[in-house]
Amino acid sequence: MMKINKVNFRDVQALNGLRLCGYAKKEDLLNIISNNRIKIMEKQGLIENKTNTRNEIVYTYTDKGKSFIKNLDTLKGQAFYSRQTASTDHDTKLFSEYCKLTPTERMTCLSETQTRDIFTETLKQDQATAEIDKMYSIPDIVYTTDEGITIALEVTTSNYTTERIELKENFCNATNIELKAVKV
Repeated sequence: MMKINKVNFRDVQALNGLRLCGYAKKEDLLNIISNNRIKIMEKQGLIENKTNTRNEIVYTYTDKGKSFIKNLDTLKGQAFYSRQTASTDHDTKLFSEYCKLTPTERMTCLSETQTRDIFTETLKQDQATAEIDKMYSIPDIVYTTDEGITIALEVTTSNYTTERIELKENFCNATNIELKAVKV
C-alpha cells in the first residue's frame, strides 16, 4: 500500500485548508498537492471524496484524517471548521480562496473558533459578553498577508442577509481588520 512516509509542507497546507474550509474541489487541491498525493491520502484513509448536492465530487478529511491533522506539529491544537454537507458550495469556494493565498499566508489562517477566542477580549471592551453575538459575526477565516495586513475572508451566499453581512463588518471595524467578502 502506498503511504505518506514523510509529511511535507504542501501536505500540511492542503490538510490545513481542509481543516479550515471543510471541503475542496480536486482542481483546487491540485493547486497545492499532486494528484498522486491526493490518491495516497485517500488510500491511507486521511481524506475521502463525496458527492455534493450538485452531483460534483468534493474532498474532505475523514475521522482518521482529523486525528492525523490534530497530531501534525504545526497544526496541533487548531480548531476545525464545522463542515456541513449542505454547504459544500460555500466551503469549496472558501477553499478556492484559501488556495489564492501564498503558502506563508495559508499558515497564518485562523478558523472562526480561533478568531472568536482571540478577539473576545477586544470585543468585550465594547460590549457585555451576552451582547457580543448580537453585535458581531465572526468571519470564515482571518489571515495575515505577507505585508503584515490582517484580512477577514468571508464567503457569502444568496442566503446571507444584509444584517448578517453588517455583523461581519461590525466585527472587522471593532478589531481593525480589513474585510474581503467573496460571493459563491
